[in-house]
Amino acid sequence: MPGLFSGFFSKIKNTGYSTSSWSAFVSILFAIYVLMEDTVLPYLYNSLFSKEVYKAASGVVFRQETSYILGIVLFAAMLMELIAVIIKGRFYPRRISTGFLILIWIFHAVVSMVILMTGMTALGFDVSGEQAPIAFAMFAVVIKEIIILCIIIAGPGKKDAGTSLKISSDLFLLFFYCTGYTTVWMTLMTTENPANYLLSGAHSAFLLVMNVILAVLLFCIFYLPLRLGYFITQGSSVKAQAVTVISIILTALFSIMPLFEGYTSVESALKNRGDSVILFINNRGIKNISSDIVNLENLKILWADSNELYELPAGFESLKRIEKISLGNNRFSLFPPALCDIVTIEYLDMSMNQLYKLPAETGRLKNLKYLNLRYNQLRDLPEEFENLQKLDTLEISHNNFTAIPDAVLRLANLRILKIEGNKIAVIPDELGNLKHLKEIYAERCGWGTKERERIKSLLPSVTIKE
Repeated sequence: MPGLFSGFFSKIKNTGYSTSSWSAFVSILFAIYVLMEDTVLPYLYNSLFSKEVYKAASGVVFRQETSYILGIVLFAAMLMELIAVIIKGRFYPRRISTGFLILIWIFHAVVSMVILMTGMTALGFDVSGEQAPIAFAMFAVVIKEIIILCIIIAGPGKKDAGTSLKISSDLFLLFFYCTGYTTVWMTLMTTENPANYLLSGAHSAFLLVMNVILAVLLFCIFYLPLRLGYFITQGSSVKAQAVTVISIILTALFSIMPLFEGYTSVESALKNRGDSVILFINNRGIKNISSDIVNLENLKILWADSNELYELPAGFESLKRIEKISLGNNRFSLFPPALCDIVTIEYLDMSMNQLYKLPAETGRLKNLKYLNLRYNQLRDLPEEFENLQKLDTLEISHNNFTAIPDAVLRLANLRILKIEGNKIAVIPDELGNLKHLKEIYAERCGWGTKERERIKSLLPSVTIKE
């Protein structure tokens, strides 16, 4: 939970809210305020707003959706942080190393740019384009970071701030901290992407250790800068620093532990059938998945890529709750019929197999949002494929297509199309029907200036990546 352990004890010691001129009653009120700021308020944020902010941020980052409320919130959060840092830099004594603050500031500038890009995308701007509002916003963020750097270099403040300023600055920082945590860290390391789960590397002890180290490094890079405003008033005593380290470690545990979810064998998953939601059996060299997998009725994620599978066990279609499946880099020559009966699938990876056709029944997968068919032997797609109207990303690179399949041209919500390595000579007029298409990956398609200009005439806002 972001903020739960962000210096509660150290702040009671270092805030200076209780002075000899205040009564014991007022001191207790301030202690209650500190408690609320560090535990109650973040808890309320997590309970009431965190899921909505995360949902909106995920839509903006991964699908370039528009969310004006999120955009306004993010820019307000950055402004509040600047105000809070100015207050703390002017009025608060500082005991922490300036060199450490400058190091954190470097990563803070990166995080601020990430928040900026997310905010601009949320407001409907194309951050990959050259638009004056984006350039102005980037300039404003640069100025903001320079101001913060000057405050750090200038040294500690010498004046005493009023109570209202102290409370306001802490609440402003808390607002930035919570929204930044959700927008940056939770979106970056989202558990909706199975590749982020650390147990996906459990087949190799070295890879597992490297995954853990990488997760910790990413946590430090993207989380610690969110605490820069708190570090500015951090005490230098051993006790104060110990409290800060403990709070960071606890937050890291709460943040990284969810990435350890899942089981690495069907047998271990069966021992906890009710909790068996995620199963990683990738890179094991297995030729058959145990038929006992059909007893995992709560299974939602199956990662079984890089094996020697050529079929799925009988009864696999009974797993009606599966949402994400990776069967890439196996030996399937036929698309598994059982998959067509699991309409809950949203993410499907069948890349690097030996598929030469898809059955008409794939049109039943109406909740599919991501489909990877790279490196197969496909020449066309069935007409029923056009029923996949929720499809957001389609990868059909490095197959044997000589034209963009007609069914693909009728996927109204398609946003990303990857067709690299196919000799597609003709750009059909129907491509212009894909009004939501943002990116086309077309490396090694044999396209020249003429083809690129034609695509731009049909879809002016699309980005062609070669």
